[in-house]
Amino acid sequence: MGTSLQVAPVSMIPDMVQCDHRVLFNREPVMKIRSGQDIFLPGDCDDHVQELCSILGWKDDLEKENAKVQIDDSNNKKKAESED
Repeated sequence: MGTSLQVAPVSMIPDMVQCDHRVLFNREPVMKIRSGQDIFLPGDCDDHVQELCSILGWKDDLEKENAKVQIDDSNNKKKAESED
């Protein structure tokens, strides 16, 4: 899902997945899409994950987990809240 799948060694990960069906959420196809076996959903990964979670009834869980993470815009680092 997402990130820069064009740079090795990360670019090799999709082809290492041993399963019958794969779904790629990315802005552009970066792996060989097998006809009838793989699904490519172009666009923003976060948008697709939010939509999928909503369809599966996990929207509240996703929002709860997202609320645990804060973005520090001054240095663009994620800080996890210390709630365990």
